[in-house]
Amino acid sequence: MQPVSIPATVETTNDTAPHVQILSPASGTSVQRGQIVNVSIRATDAIGGVNRILLTVRDAGSQVIAAETRQISPASPDVTNSISFTVPNNLEIGSSLTITAGAEDTGGQSAVPEATSLYLADATAPSVTITAPAGQATYNYGETVNITVSA
Repeated sequence: MQPVSIPATVETTNDTAPHVQILSPASGTSVQRGQIVNVSIRATDAIGGVNRILLTVRDAGSQVIAAETRQISPASPDVTNSISFTVPNNLEIGSSLTITAGAEDTGGQSAVPEATSLYLADATAPSVTITAPAGQATYNYGETVNITVSA
């Protein structure tokens, strides 16, 4: 029997880019210096599957403070992954961080990135100490007492 050659056309127009979503933390969440933040990312792709998830964290000046790419093997049509980063200790209280997530599929297409903002808060209560007068000092009624406080 002789080999037969049959031309075939593969339709790829239905292969859309993947979709990415930041599940947590929610936009507007407050974080503190030194805190470990877990970012949960979900990516979906109908044809071929997601084979890479990307995370970038930038400070208010757009400096990259964390970046990670996770290879997904085998590729998956629906994947949820958690990536962690530590909030730097040198960031200014009241400033913001922007988390951007992305995904790529087996066809080399990239998802439209999704971003969320976090705000740097200071949840540490201030400390106040009375330094004068000394403990158990006695005073008479009507005397002026000078109190010295340090914070």
